[in-house]
Amino acid sequence: MLLKALKYCSRTFTSTPEVFRFPSTHTFEVSPENAEVFVRRVIKCVRERLVKYDPQRWQDVEFSYESHWLRPNEGVDVATCIQVHEALEKEFKVEIMDARVLITDIPTACAIVSGYESLI
Repeated sequence: MLLKALKYCSRTFTSTPEVFRFPSTHTFEVSPENAEVFVRRVIKCVRERLVKYDPQRWQDVEFSYESHWLRPNEGVDVATCIQVHEALEKEFKVEIMDARVLITDIPTACAIVSGYESLI
């Protein structure tokens, strides 16, 4: 059905209508030159959101590339993962498939946001 509509539009319109243009979810390219800046931006974004969400728990926590928000002996803290998902989506203008992956640490966040989720 969608293919028929696209074929029809390609014959009807001289250019692709705005309705059929889908922006990429990854609006930037991570390269070796800007990787460190990108990781710092992810850490800053996650830290700001978690401190805003739960200041008593996160205010004095030092964040680094090895940081995670798993609860000891309890597993995944889903509420915190949701906050991180929303913060990353807002900051980087990406769509994270929440049903497919839970971001539980900074390396996973960097991989998902940069588009290299196959490396996880």
